[in-house]
Amino acid sequence: MVNRGASQGCVTCRQRRVKCDERKPWCKACLRLGIECTGYEKRGLRFKDETVRYRADSAAVTRVSKRTKQSSLERTIIRLPSDHPQDLAVPFFLTYVTDVGRSLESTRGFLEFVRPALASERHDSALSTAVTATSIKIWSMIGKLGPSSPLPYQLLVKALSRLHQATEEPAERGRDETVLAALVLQMHDTLSAVSGQARAHGAHREGALTLLLQREDCFKNSKYYAHLIGNLLHSRVSVSVRNRTRLPTKDLEWIKTEVAPILPSNPSSSLDMIGVSVADLQHAFRGISQSTLLSCPGTKLRQQICSLDTQLRNWLKRIPESWYPRRVKSGIDLNPSVPSYCGACDIYPSIQVANIWNTWRIYRLILEDIKDQLTKTSARSAVQHFDADNSMSEYAMFWTSNERKVQELVDSICLSIPFYLGNCNYPHDILSTGSSDIIYPSYHDLPADDEGYLRFKASDHLQAVDTVSIAKTFAIKAEVPAELWALGLLAPRKLNQLDPKNEAHFKRHCRPDARGKYGVDHEGYAHDLA
Repeated sequence: MVNRGASQGCVTCRQRRVKCDERKPWCKACLRLGIECTGYEKRGLRFKDETVRYRADSAAVTRVSKRTKQSSLERTIIRLPSDHPQDLAVPFFLTYVTDVGRSLESTRGFLEFVRPALASERHDSALSTAVTATSIKIWSMIGKLGPSSPLPYQLLVKALSRLHQATEEPAERGRDETVLAALVLQMHDTLSAVSGQARAHGAHREGALTLLLQREDCFKNSKYYAHLIGNLLHSRVSVSVRNRTRLPTKDLEWIKTEVAPILPSNPSSSLDMIGVSVADLQHAFRGISQSTLLSCPGTKLRQQICSLDTQLRNWLKRIPESWYPRRVKSGIDLNPSVPSYCGACDIYPSIQVANIWNTWRIYRLILEDIKDQLTKTSARSAVQHFDADNSMSEYAMFWTSNERKVQELVDSICLSIPFYLGNCNYPHDILSTGSSDIIYPSYHDLPADDEGYLRFKASDHLQAVDTVSIAKTFAIKAEVPAELWALGLLAPRKLNQLDPKNEAHFKRHCRPDARGKYGVDHEGYAHDLA
């Protein structure tokens, strides 16, 4: 009889030093975490002489041989995945939500770190249960789970309970994984708002911020602390810009002393710091009375505008060359079925990069809008500042908004819309994104020897164009309404006339039962899904 020795588990579980259930061909522990199961080592066989037990007639030996052969065949047949939806939903979430189309170069400090943090977590930890609950939520949204299934609710209750337990323990409360769990559950709430099941709120995000603010100094050198701080700063700034209110003095002091020194050095974080100035300028401009505007806008306001303008211009100098959009013409590198803007479309390395660019453009439009309002309200004051040569003074020229630049900004945002929507002419759900009829413009449409494609291929954005396009689905639901909101508010007369056949493509309508709030705060709605 063959003695195969003691059970030892798969190679991956042995390296992680965790218990393995030894399922074939992949163990359940690896499937649950979405990591690669590298299989089982081939062990040498040891034999034991048991000839005496099999001394029987040939018929008995034949029966035993048949049973042994049948058992051997059963072990060699690859079994189908288990009936547990979590075994498929979690890898799907970790691949198409937290990995594909994302990079540390454009990170906003959240989803990119869920997968590596989860690799060392127990299956019943706060982060693991939060990821499982959110994965099942997405799994049900794409139609892989029946609407009457109680599993999403059961997993959500379990995740909330486990997060509550973690916040009650001092050691767990100071871990990055607990903060990530709160942010993942915030995503779950946002997904519920997207599907029209509940009103979006930021309770979990506020809880994550509280955990970071109350963290002891011994935990502030953790691996993801700086990125998590940056993510919550981004949310705060987005809300302030949307509501046209400045951040509280306490928050500004916190940003200056604790956030700025440790903030990751990437374009997204730099833009968030500029967003603090944008919110402050909006608040200052709203607080100025009409009488003050007619007389003199004030030195402080002028300094704020000059400073913000300089910050936004300097931001462009730190952008990687591979981030700049590539313009493609309809019918050449752009599929004719994709409605274009003025016969063209701008493509980007990833959705995240496109979002960051459009945030910068919105900040520029806000600045130009304030300058334009100052031009109108202080027209009489400007006339009084003609000099002796009967020419406009430097003072009056300062407040004149650059209309050509505004038109360029509006066009740039409109040119990015086909990149988000592709040839979708109607609102659709996540499930329909896998259809072969849906086409999204990307760098893969360019010739193989094109300089832009070669530069894209050499960058870390090569995997940014995902096959399931789940990221673009959430971008359509969140980012695009944000851009259109900004255009309608800031530059309603700068939009070029649309071709009648393309008008429906750009005028998308939100579901009447969706309760998400649109605006510049696209992260508050899609919570960094795009």
